[in-house]
Amino acid sequence: MKKIYLLVAVVFALISCQVQNSTKSNIEKPLFTIEDEAISSEDFKYAFLKNYRPNDSLTIEEDVKEYLDLYIKFKLKVKEARTLGYADRQSYKDELEKYQKDLAKPYLTESKVTEELIKETYERLKTEVKASHILIKVQPGQEDTTKAWTKINEIRALAMNGNDFDSLATTYSEDPSAKINKGSLGYFTALQMVYPFENAAFNTEIGDISEPVKTQFGYHLIKVFDSREARGRMRVAHIMIRTPRGQSAEDSTKSKQKIDAIYEEIKSGSDWKQLVIDYSEDPGSKSKGGELPWFGTGNFVPAFEEQAFALDSTKIYSEPFKTVYGWHIIKYLDRKGLGSFEDMKSEIERKVGRDSRTKVKNQVVLDRIKRENSFEKNQDVVDEVITAIDSTAYSDELDNKVLFKLGAKEYIVKQFKQHFDEAPGTRKIASVQYNLFEKKSIMAFENDQLEFKYPEYRALLNEYRDGILLFDVMEQLVWQKASQDSLGLAQFYESNKAKYIKRDVALADIFTAKSSSVIDSVQAMLENGVTTADIDEEMNAKDPLTLQVRQNNFAKGENSFVDKNSSIGIHRYEENKRHYLLNIKENKPEITPELKDIKGRVISDFQDHLEESWIEELKSKYTIEVDDSVFKKVTSEIESSI
Repeated sequence: MKKIYLLVAVVFALISCQVQNSTKSNIEKPLFTIEDEAISSEDFKYAFLKNYRPNDSLTIEEDVKEYLDLYIKFKLKVKEARTLGYADRQSYKDELEKYQKDLAKPYLTESKVTEELIKETYERLKTEVKASHILIKVQPGQEDTTKAWTKINEIRALAMNGNDFDSLATTYSEDPSAKINKGSLGYFTALQMVYPFENAAFNTEIGDISEPVKTQFGYHLIKVFDSREARGRMRVAHIMIRTPRGQSAEDSTKSKQKIDAIYEEIKSGSDWKQLVIDYSEDPGSKSKGGELPWFGTGNFVPAFEEQAFALDSTKIYSEPFKTVYGWHIIKYLDRKGLGSFEDMKSEIERKVGRDSRTKVKNQVVLDRIKRENSFEKNQDVVDEVITAIDSTAYSDELDNKVLFKLGAKEYIVKQFKQHFDEAPGTRKIASVQYNLFEKKSIMAFENDQLEFKYPEYRALLNEYRDGILLFDVMEQLVWQKASQDSLGLAQFYESNKAKYIKRDVALADIFTAKSSSVIDSVQAMLENGVTTADIDEEMNAKDPLTLQVRQNNFAKGENSFVDKNSSIGIHRYEENKRHYLLNIKENKPEITPELKDIKGRVISDFQDHLEESWIEELKSKYTIEVDDSVFKKVTSEIESSI
């Protein structure tokens, strides 16, 4: 069981390494065969070097021989699992597919592009941009965006001719908030907007208006008003008195009077947390002393952020101020700037992997696969099929027409039509579904090539294939059998009783307590003939943690204190602020424990016995042939590489 865990741990460690392109090694004579299955010397060498740990007591040749014996046993078990049909089980296929997807990820991304995006994001996080925007929406899946494109360009022409951008946003923007904020987004930094929008904002000069920008929401115009050094992140607490929309003038006055009175309490030295409990009307932070999570620019409304970032260790409290939610008083807790690139790299990488930058990486990958495999698209056929499907005039005569070629593989209309028919939703647009089909087909093609392109990927995937089979077959034929075959376990115990004999044994009870007075009581009860069971019950009647009792037959070497105090009777000691009483009741030269007392150990030994017997059966069942000349060559190669 430990082997599979070691395998998985090593595999995950290897996944994190940088993926490098490799060429397929030349086919060589196998190191050994099991029936008709050939095991390559490269696979063995890879496994050996990955798991090798120097051993001063053995030569390299002896190490390799020893590992070869283990490797053959491993391959025998996997061979038997396949023979028994374990690889045909759906549970195996599902588990392998999950691992395969994880393994493939590093090979299906462009590490250079990812690194550049991470660096770009870090540099942008140093700056905050203040901008406004105008949005003309495009509905999801809408292909004809001519009207939206025309409209956004008309608005841009008005802006470039001197019309006020705020007024244009209020009049034309289809962002619902524009009627209130005139399109203003305040200050923001990297990772707070979708990537195309962020790109345009950071690449537009202060005072300028961007070209139309397409995002999943529609077309945008962006006007940049200012940029500044990033202010970092803050942690504050606050007290809030709500002012609901439509609040009467009288209630509004009362709210202001209340927040002013609280502020006076703060200045007079009243306890902040108690004031929060008594008065704050923010249910989310009330039970936490008013504390809010760490935040940066763009996380809260601008009025709140401006007050918060004006505080520091020399000015802890803000004066009362108002936002759209109500009146606030803020207490400064902590502040931190942008961390170093090394400290933030992994966090940025996770965020970059989740946001719209992923499309940039995906497109680079798709372009690379197309280029490497001489992608050819029959645009006329694509247009014909899209028109036919959208007009519900599709004919089976189109089925075998070629949409595109990738390498030597052709993708025909029938395949796309099946994809289209199985796509979820009732309102499907053929051109959208075709793009999805093309991307999906290209990525599936590349995924199928990974084993041939990257030897290290093939080795890792083979380890998963074999590792899952090994675990399943061992679980059923060894581990479960050992724990469930009670008759076989009993017979194994009887045949091996001598192995479990304990020598120089003290029959003893050990009592443990935090308090020496508890141990005093235990000693008094023992001296008055009270049994261990009764002592345990009485002392733990009110609190089950008062006294811990351990009864055992301690062989020499199992307990250092028993070894030092082997005479029959009571012995007391203290260690690590715990008090102990050892009551040795009898000494015996040897005892044979009953099966129930050492069942865990016997099951473990029974498992080893079953495994050894099973290996011998497999060696008789399958013909194993090792090529000595290949073994010598592999040993020499391993020795020169260590």
